[in-house]
Amino acid sequence: MEGDYAGYIEILSRTKLKRLLNKLSNDNEAFNVREALASSVSTSAFRMHPQVSQYVTSKKPTTGMDWGRYITGHSDKEQLGDDNFEVIRFYARIIPADFQMSVPMPKTPQIWKFIVVNQQVLVYAKRVISAYDLLPILFGQPLEDGLGYQTQSVAEANIPFQEAAKTLFNIRFNAARRAVSDRALYDPDLISSTDINAAIPAPKIPVKSNRLDNKTIADAYHQIPFDARGTESALQDAVTIIGMSKDLSGLNSPMQGQFQKGNKSVQEWNDTMGNSDARLRMPALTLEYQVFVPLKEILKLNIFQYGQDVQLLSQKTGALVTVKMDEIRKAVLAFRLADGYTPKSKLAGTESLMNAVQFITQSPILGQYYGPALPAIFGHLMQLTGVRGLEEYLPNPQAAMQNRQQVLLQDARAAAVAKQGPGEEAAEGASSNPAEEMEED
Repeated sequence: MEGDYAGYIEILSRTKLKRLLNKLSNDNEAFNVREALASSVSTSAFRMHPQVSQYVTSKKPTTGMDWGRYITGHSDKEQLGDDNFEVIRFYARIIPADFQMSVPMPKTPQIWKFIVVNQQVLVYAKRVISAYDLLPILFGQPLEDGLGYQTQSVAEANIPFQEAAKTLFNIRFNAARRAVSDRALYDPDLISSTDINAAIPAPKIPVKSNRLDNKTIADAYHQIPFDARGTESALQDAVTIIGMSKDLSGLNSPMQGQFQKGNKSVQEWNDTMGNSDARLRMPALTLEYQVFVPLKEILKLNIFQYGQDVQLLSQKTGALVTVKMDEIRKAVLAFRLADGYTPKSKLAGTESLMNAVQFITQSPILGQYYGPALPAIFGHLMQLTGVRGLEEYLPNPQAAMQNRQQVLLQDARAAAVAKQGPGEEAAEGASSNPAEEMEED
């Protein structure tokens, strides 16, 4: 909204740049095509993203990544080469009079789009005429704490916990190895090192005894006692640290698809899971209002400004729909999108709608008032729950009218029978003609 310029830099091969220039030339919007293809990179403006993480670093921290070797396969001392081009696309607010441009309203700040090849050849320049005063590039930062620091991702925030848990697990494993394979002192003159360090679980160790020195087997081997004090709770501490990492990321066991003990009813469980979604809903809402809300506004204004009369296929019914922009410009467009954190049940209230349908069928007064609308309500409810192809079962107007007439005839006959007595009903039923009776009704 307030920026003076915004854009990005790409490294394109010669074939991709040629395709881009051909597309611009077909629209009569390309400049300096030959100069762009003949240019070369002198000093590259393409840079690595800033290293703001103490865990994720570049392979070459001192000089950054070697893009020349990555793109062309050449050595570090060589440039990008003649087969690769640096293409800069950016939007900028400019005053055309400062650049001696002969355009309408040259002294008014305007938004223009530019494409520059190798920082020296301008191949595209066009004013962005729109109903909004925005640079059409959107930035989103869903994890924003407002502390003035570069916010770490969920994975980076969990790295210290994982390293601490790894250290504690290694302590426990080393203690288990120490307890199984003990440390000992032995006399190499009596016991061979290959025998004492044999990989066999139960080896038979030969001992060379000398009867002149009066040494026993106990003198040839002495075990060092193992003391595991201080390491008994290593695994428990590791589990505690892993639980702290879950608290940091806001992911409990049920949200990971695991069972958690607790005596809860269905409604209490739904309330608990609904409250747990609040942690994940915050980044979604932040991204919604940073990116998708202005994107929706830009799309609506672009439809109003650049839309044309076309014929499209309806995704809902599959029928051919004629779109007239004059009629659309008179209406107000609104977006209602359902995603993972805003399901259709929250946009339409399917549970409440199902309860309302059941209550209508049970109440005579509501059935008399809303009864004719029940088929439409049922179809709308099935559509919200994800059922497709329900329109195939809709009757044609003629069949629907015949069914409606039959229902009215049955209601009229039932009302006439209710007014007459039992004897009159039997007599009339024996003497009347059903076809004539239906005709009279």
